[in-house]
Amino acid sequence: MLERNEKNDELVLQYRELLKKAKEAKSADDKMRYKKLAEEKHDEMIIAEFGDRNFKRFNH
Repeated sequence: MLERNEKNDELVLQYRELLKKAKEAKSADDKMRYKKLAEEKHDEMIIAEFGDRNFKRFNH
């Protein structure tokens, strides 16, 4: 779980906002774009939590 600090809180807020925009998007292109941005933000959150930029090598 992410440690509570200003930077991590901002990452979570941005991630939630992107998911909300993806849910509310009218076109499929917009939904995919926002989902992709949310995925990138999630990756950024994991890097902030664990400090390992190579985390995907174990998950994919």
